Amino acid sequence: FTATQTDATGSTSAFASQVALELNAPATQASNLVFTNVDSDQMDVSWTNGDGTARLVVVKEATAVDSNPLDNSTYTANAVFGSGSQIGTGNYVVYNGTGNSFTLTGLTPSTTYHVKVFDYGGSAGTERYNTTDALNNPASQSTIDPFIVTNTNDAGIGSLRWCIENAIGQAGVDNITFNIPNTDPGYS
Repeated sequence: FTATQTDATGSTSAFASQVALELNAPATQASNLVFTNVDSDQMDVSWTNGDGTARLVVVKEATAVDSNPLDNSTYTANAVFGSGSQIGTGNYVVYNGTGNSFTLTGLTPSTTYHVKVFDYGGSAGTERYNTTDALNNPASQSTIDPFIVTNTNDAGIGSLRWCIENAIGQAGVDNITFNIPNTDPGYS
């Protein structure tokens, strides 16, 4: 910044000074990850925001997220798993924004995905990430097997129609398994 100084005679002089501001990571991390509308190739993910100005969501297939975002680094998100920035090995950025939910797509059936939300503050290039864990953050969710009939509904996830439609889209021989609980209203 530049400041001016006026002395008793009315003369002014200018001087410049630099002030380094050190931004801190948000104190409160996002928490309470929830998975809904889980399908064989996508799921909805939501959470409770922490006190940062934005959130970065990182997902890894099969094992826990094992790399954190680096401060002063901007990452590109893509909700199609494997298409966003990669942090470390296999940790993909799937969301970067101010909201608290999105739909994760491009998933493999019968596979577990591990998710961690990082609250952060700062603008592009000056990000400070909270890398601590919080209640239900990180969390994991498995996609469903598209060939298991789990209810007697005529259509929708787990119905025979749904399994047949999924099987038609796959190459090779597919086995459809019936696993309908006896508590299902149509079970007899």
